[in-house]
Amino acid sequence: MELLNECESCKHYKLSLVDACKVGDVIPSNVFDCYSETCPLFDEENNENEFVLVTGCMFAGKSKFLIENFHNNPNVEAFSPSIDTRDTNIKSRAYPEKNIPCTKVSTLKEINPTKKTVLIDEFQFFSPEDLKDFVIKCKEQNRRLVMAGLDLLPNKKEWASYTAVKNLCDKEIKLKAKCSKCGKPASFTSLI
Repeated sequence: MELLNECESCKHYKLSLVDACKVGDVIPSNVFDCYSETCPLFDEENNENEFVLVTGCMFAGKSKFLIENFHNNPNVEAFSPSIDTRDTNIKSRAYPEKNIPCTKVSTLKEINPTKKTVLIDEFQFFSPEDLKDFVIKCKEQNRRLVMAGLDLLPNKKEWASYTAVKNLCDKEIKLKAKCSKCGKPASFTSLI
């Protein structure tokens, strides 16, 4: 399988899975120009009842962002959809030695959060209704919820799951990959 990370000005440019790790550096869009381990979005003192979306195309660094901000944090529990069979941990090519233990679930209704912060990886695979209900549940329990996943389909239309929750979030961090051809920010991935 080959993927295309594209910027707005370049035509489709082939990016093989072998080359994908070269895309690694992320370029935050104008939504928030914050990307570091000390990101003020995740101030431990002021994070109750906060819902943050971390979105972007494939290889934009969403998992890397979660690892940099939440690796080894005892107040975090992570979940991902059981349809994603790649691994039981959140991993990044940028940090092969680091991961975040993750519980696979078929639906978010299975989750009864026990920690202060809840991470949902690959949120686009959950139903829009399930996501909305879970956001409300976390808000009612004064938990910080961070969801990471794809925002756009290869045809540049939004995932239904993203559309369902984008207006509910307190903050959205849009990460971009680099266009393999020109190096400009790439906001979507196409399959070829």
